[in-house]
Amino acid sequence: MRNLFKRITPVILALALVFSLGAFSGCKTPGPDQSDETVYTIIVKYEDGTAVDGTNGWDGYETVAIKVQFCQVDANHVVGTCYNPVALGSNGMVTLNPADLAGIDYQGEYKIALNNLPDGYTVDNVYVSSTPQTVTITVKAVA
Repeated sequence: MRNLFKRITPVILALALVFSLGAFSGCKTPGPDQSDETVYTIIVKYEDGTAVDGTNGWDGYETVAIKVQFCQVDANHVVGTCYNPVALGSNGMVTLNPADLAGIDYQGEYKIALNNLPDGYTVDNVYVSSTPQTVTITVKAVA
């Protein structure tokens, strides 16, 4: 019995190794230069880092809630087609699937605009590629 065990032990170990390599070969962890993002995530914050609540507008009514809008731009950043604005969440975030943008095959840049900002606040122009990504926009008080 001992001789049999000595003979099949290497075979069992070899099979276990082959199966474990096969099972884990499909697992992939993105490296620092890789992104597995499939959506645009827009995060809107004030200068102090707090989230902008987009569910109610600056006057407390939903009719003027802050909305995020994507617009196609050309190489000179001239605005072309704009898509329907999407309401910003209470956590200052909105997630957009590229399929929600009618020009899914568009390979240029988008300008991200914030609509219905209260008086006295502004944002810098924000341009993104047609590749889904996470973008943070800072709302600043006008000096």
